[in-house]
Amino acid sequence: MHTTTKPRPRSQLISPNYTAQNWQDLNLDPDNADEAQWQKAGEIIKDRIEGRFLKPADALIEAEADKTQGTFGFAILALDFLVIETVQGFREGRINHTGQSETLFKNFLKEWSLFKESVSVEAEQEDKARKLYLSGRCALHHSGSTDFLKVGISGTALEFSADGLIRINRTLFHQSLSQEFTSFIEAIETPGDPILRRNVKTKMNEICQK
Repeated sequence: MHTTTKPRPRSQLISPNYTAQNWQDLNLDPDNADEAQWQKAGEIIKDRIEGRFLKPADALIEAEADKTQGTFGFAILALDFLVIETVQGFREGRINHTGQSETLFKNFLKEWSLFKESVSVEAEQEDKARKLYLSGRCALHHSGSTDFLKVGISGTALEFSADGLIRINRTLFHQSLSQEFTSFIEAIETPGDPILRRNVKTKMNEICQK
């Protein structure tokens, strides 16, 4: 009886240039590291998050480069807020964000230099982080609008005003987030933080098994 072999399905794309198989082929040991392998791991995660979130936001900013008043601010911030939660999920090795979004979002903010500079009183950081989560991330992702977040292309990157509004310069906010993301990738690629590497591996392994 003649049998035919079914073609092997193509491995799913996990970023513009890499597949799940590319990740699974890596030999990643956080404690006895092959640094070339971790360099490649950083490249794959960088390609995934830049390709899905940061580069689309860059394109929206560039599209309004010659305008004095932007209209893509909420779309840019929606992408940036996804980056915040996604990166923190990698840092903590969270394979399921259900019920964890607020904690992840706030944890990222409280370690981010931009946020700490904007809220210099440490005792106020938890409250302000929650306000940005509710008025920014939740409002935009759930209803596409907010009454307490004002987005523009001028002023400081992030300001919690005395009138209760949160004002964001979407260009400066995005640039600072991109710099923070670069630092995150550098931390993956640089020896010295096996806990981060272990968490990153845990999360990406789960992604690539789906």
